[in-house]
Amino acid sequence: MKRFISLLMLLFIFFCSKAQPYSKDVLYEARQHLYKSTVDRSIIINLQHPLNLQSENRWQEAMSAMLLLNYETKFTQEKITQAIKSWDSTSSFFQQALVTYLYEEGSSYLTNTLARRIDSITDEKLFSLAVTYLYKNDSSSREHLKILTEKRITEQPTVQRLQMMYDYLFGAGVRKPDLQKLFDSSFLPGKVIVYSLQRYNRNYPGMVIVRDTAGRFVMQGDSIFNVPQLARSMSNLPYYFSGGNTPQGIFRMTGFDVSKLNFIGPTLNVQLTMPYEFYPRRFFSNETLPKEEWNIRDYKNLLPVDLQNYLPLFETWNAGKLGRTAIISHGSTINPAYYLDKPFYPLTPSEGCLSTTEIWDEKKGTTRLSHQQELDAAIYEAGGANGYLIMIEIDDRNAPVMLREIQPYLLP
Repeated sequence: MKRFISLLMLLFIFFCSKAQPYSKDVLYEARQHLYKSTVDRSIIINLQHPLNLQSENRWQEAMSAMLLLNYETKFTQEKITQAIKSWDSTSSFFQQALVTYLYEEGSSYLTNTLARRIDSITDEKLFSLAVTYLYKNDSSSREHLKILTEKRITEQPTVQRLQMMYDYLFGAGVRKPDLQKLFDSSFLPGKVIVYSLQRYNRNYPGMVIVRDTAGRFVMQGDSIFNVPQLARSMSNLPYYFSGGNTPQGIFRMTGFDVSKLNFIGPTLNVQLTMPYEFYPRRFFSNETLPKEEWNIRDYKNLLPVDLQNYLPLFETWNAGKLGRTAIISHGSTINPAYYLDKPFYPLTPSEGCLSTTEIWDEKKGTTRLSHQQELDAAIYEAGGANGYLIMIEIDDRNAPVMLREIQPYLLP
């Protein structure tokens, strides 16, 4: 009976991955209405309120909407300048939102404000955001930031984010690891493996390929199957912040599902979990492990020996410890036109998930192009979404990842 039910589920997944999904949210009128109402109600009306403790939530909503729409005008610039000048009279929650907005926006407007106050910031998350922001925008301050972070780690050894931030910003730096053994059939043998290969600069699209249970890569004609994939969040913050970029490392695939969130849309997504998100037995697919006790040795043992001390591959472990959840691989109904000026266009950023390109017919509400459906079909062909996804940055080039770069590692 169980085998029959499993067969029905596989058939359902297969036909869903081939069917053409429909979304009313991508129709032209719906997209125009969403854009106008978001600009009018979430941005303009909210920012017209005087900035004070009672209106901070309105301004935070406006900044979130500006990130979503990639929206900036003279009016919003003036309001952000006002917010910076009002720094000392705002709450730490608002200050966190302002740093987050300006970090993604790419400006250095906050540099002087934060540099003068960094030593006295007591809120742990705001301190981490300030250090991350200044590291990016003021290279002359990096040695001071390093010393200051070391001092905070000593004073607050139980605050896990501080050590994660220190390793990310002040560790060995970006380097290309030996990827060969990650692609070898001896790596997680018998498991379906999805590889998401990314750049350090997440503004540039990565690429996803799929290995089947026999250790062979799924093909598309005469070439290895591959589609672009974005691992960039709307905030573009590092992985150690909620809503930051997708962490590197190993995720457990736990099947396909359909999201109820409008911006993700109706295309089958791939469900992923990180360590600490459910139970060790489920993540490691090992019923002999304790039900709730996590041991980093078990995670290390999933990796090739040569990479068991490569810290970037432990970001999923760290993100799970910090409480990040609900990172999946999905398509998108967000209008790519918002991001015409971005290197990742026509991909759209998310809240930290892995997203693929979906181009929708605004008259019919169906997909013209869905790389997510293609990925679903490739995973189904490989044996189903019951295995692992490994995400890794291959280098720091400012360009999309191309198959020709990876092919040398795929040779027997």
